[in-house]
Amino acid sequence: LRAFDNHSHLLQIVTKRGLFSLLFLWYARLVMGEKVMNVPSVLKAKDLALRAFHGRLDDGGVPYWKHLEHVASGVAHLGAAYEIVGWLHDLVEDIPEYDILYVRANFGDEVADAVDAITKRKGEGYSDYLLRVKANKIAREVKKVDIAHNSDPARLPYDRSKDDYVAKRMAKYRMALEFLNSDER
Repeated sequence: LRAFDNHSHLLQIVTKRGLFSLLFLWYARLVMGEKVMNVPSVLKAKDLALRAFHGRLDDGGVPYWKHLEHVASGVAHLGAAYEIVGWLHDLVEDIPEYDILYVRANFGDEVADAVDAITKRKGEGYSDYLLRVKANKIAREVKKVDIAHNSDPARLPYDRSKDDYVAKRMAKYRMALEFLNSDER
């Protein structure tokens, strides 16, 4: 919603999801110059993510789709493809019923290439994974928001800052963000 700063008076009107939100989104994207044809794809990605992750919880016991929503909204200002990948970034890795061919058939090459880049493969080293993520501009930006959200201590159910696993995870995420933000290849 940060992309709509010039139209913040309209944001105050939107308090519930539904048809009005959809109409507002279409209006805002028209005003912002983005093609309306991307709105149905974003909504399709959101619907897919909500269905695929229905009933799943994150480590803090919060519905997992809220993480996907956070990541998608964190990159929405960059364009529809970024927002779609934000919704779908964990789909192929975490939901066995979906593969990259499904994503390609339903969302096109640009989105599928980014989802493929951000999907960690079994047995793959983390540095190889990050090199692939960094090579795709959409995957790189989505992963940065994903890592930042995964690093948020507020998402943990209690203070586990002294927990060795969490400390190692946070250090790994810090190094990953530094690498993704650097010019290093």
